[in-house]
Amino acid sequence: MADLTKGTAWMGGEIIPIADAKVSVTDWGVTHSDVAYDVVPVWEGAFFRLDVYLDRFEASCAAQRMDHGVDRETFRQALHDMVAASGLRAAYVAMVCMRGVPLVPGTRDPRDCGNHLYAWCVPYVHVFKSDVVARGARLWIGKEARRIPDTSVNQR
Repeated sequence: MADLTKGTAWMGGEIIPIADAKVSVTDWGVTHSDVAYDVVPVWEGAFFRLDVYLDRFEASCAAQRMDHGVDRETFRQALHDMVAASGLRAAYVAMVCMRGVPLVPGTRDPRDCGNHLYAWCVPYVHVFKSDVVARGARLWIGKEARRIPDTSVNQR
């Protein structure tokens, strides 16, 4: 039996060890950064506001006109099964839809790619070490935030 405690991935409908997760180097998600993703935390064995994260992820896929072909309930169950298989009680769970590999040789049209969905989870990444959390941390918050104009980059 494979060790899944370092993380798992759900790809092609299968749960596999994170170390075995692979995507094609010709996938436009890799070569063109044409990808939608979101990350939902798991804490004490439960997802945090999974529906909110799924809504935002689905909106990102729709905004990029990607259709991965997996219904929400199937994907939700896959996320739960993947985390359960890992045994992780605190995890970082990524949901990813990549443009895919062109299905029409030589095309430059993203509509000709086979979009695909996958997910992966690894142990939760703590921003602060436990000793800092115990004693408290200092935080500086700027008075202004400079934003990139919407005409430059669509934040979705």
